[in-house]
Amino acid sequence: MISKSQVIYALSKTKAQLKGNELVIRSYKPGDEAEIVSLLNICFGDWGTLQKWEALYPEYPTFKETDVFIIQKDDQIIGHEALRFRDLITDSNISLSTVSLSDAATSPNQRGKGLHNKLVNVMLQAAKSRGAGLVFSWYLRDSALHKHSKKLGFIEVKQPPAYMKVMRPQKLLRTGLLDFLHKSPNLRSELEGLNDLFFGIDESTFSIDQLLDRTPLKSDQDQGKVLIVFTERSLSTLVKFRNMTKRQRLLSLISLFALRRARIKFSSFGAFINLARKGLSLVGSI
Repeated sequence: MISKSQVIYALSKTKAQLKGNELVIRSYKPGDEAEIVSLLNICFGDWGTLQKWEALYPEYPTFKETDVFIIQKDDQIIGHEALRFRDLITDSNISLSTVSLSDAATSPNQRGKGLHNKLVNVMLQAAKSRGAGLVFSWYLRDSALHKHSKKLGFIEVKQPPAYMKVMRPQKLLRTGLLDFLHKSPNLRSELEGLNDLFFGIDESTFSIDQLLDRTPLKSDQDQGKVLIVFTERSLSTLVKFRNMTKRQRLLSLISLFALRRARIKFSSFGAFINLARKGLSLVGSI
């Protein structure tokens, strides 16, 4: 673990190396964009493009380079979060400076080390020094970030019920599956051996090759097609995988199939045998 004083020291430098772990917390600088977007796509699964990030940050009217915070290790960006400043005008025409914490991301292989908690502490100090009177954050209930924010004094603000309608279920399914695979790199490796694996929802289907954005692999023997079909009711479960433990993810998957919100279809007996052979290794890699 790095100490609070070390983090503050690192932030005060454009580039600083902390003895023993070569970790830097610093402000964004031009040239970081592509690596930031890559990290966000790894963490969130299809987060978006470089153009989207630029529209949200550098092109935002009140943007400053010190609004975006980076965690860097061995010259690689492994963490990101940003401050979004806005003025809140009250009924008495009083202006109150507020800030929102947005796009929190830590590389999957660096999680559980308290790095993001340290980053939030630094960001709150920066927001306070710039006159922010209120800070808002949006984290999934019972996630590690949610629990840490409560320790820092954040309180839950009750809001009216919100309603949503899924307009692009295929995109939401792809995002949920990518996030699941990023949380389970061993499962991703196992699935790469299933050349004819497909996912479907409604009338849309896509292959494991399309999901992973790779060139289709050639197989010496065509085992047949394996199609995993989801319903819209399964999407809410998939998008929560990011904040689940391994045991919770496994139980959630079992419930999806038990409740028939996900089904497996085989185009041939060979496809069934091929998946059955890999069954134990797939389950173990979740």
